[in-house]
Amino acid sequence: MYRVILSANDTVDNRNNTIANVSFTLDRTPPNVSTFFMNISNASSFLVGSNAIIVINATLNDSLTTVQEVTLGFLNSVNNSQFNITATKQGSYWYTNLSLAPLTAGQYTIQLYGNDTLGNVNNSVANLSFTINSAPTITYVSSVPSQSIIEAGTINVNISFTASDPN
Repeated sequence: MYRVILSANDTVDNRNNTIANVSFTLDRTPPNVSTFFMNISNASSFLVGSNAIIVINATLNDSLTTVQEVTLGFLNSVNNSQFNITATKQGSYWYTNLSLAPLTAGQYTIQLYGNDTLGNVNNSVANLSFTINSAPTITYVSSVPSQSIIEAGTINVNISFTASDPN
């Protein structure tokens, strides 16, 4: 807490006999993150196009002002792209529902940004992640029936193919 004493005088030395006391607090402290979690296990994996929805929750507190906004940043480490979603406040916590369907393959790290009414930002928490994997691709090469018959009506068939998994 700071205290300022104000008094005034003019060029002919007339003085104001009334002294005004003003007190203020300087707030440079960002909001505190007390909880940050998802409805899935951390580092879970999903396939591209999954219809899953992840619910992300956070609770932030500020001892002097109020938390004005919470934004969640989703960083894809494969292509270094990031998109942000502004969380919704409900009671004492903030949340967002993230649909995985439009996301591309990669490991996503979730960064939390909490702003108070004075613009102090806490962006120090990025401890949640999940992975979107591409399904392996199979390239058909050939299939050749064997000339030998093992049992009546049964034929051996040799199938050759190549599989690759980009993840």
